[in-house]
Amino acid sequence: MKIRTRLVIAVLSLLVSSLLVIGTITVTAARRGLTRLATQHLSFKAEEIRKYAWNQWDVLVTNG
Repeated sequence: MKIRTRLVIAVLSLLVSSLLVIGTITVTAARRGLTRLATQHLSFKAEEIRKYAWNQWDVLVTNG
């Protein structure tokens, strides 16, 4: 093999491996962020439903 071929193979392998590592890190960070956001949203919605249920219970108790 010529030196140029070896150099091209080395550079391409470095580029591909670095892109794979960066892609994996990016996907992991995005997934973690979306999971945190979804968890916060669901916690908020659960709290709102709990408040609504207690308010409805108070209305029932008040109306007898």
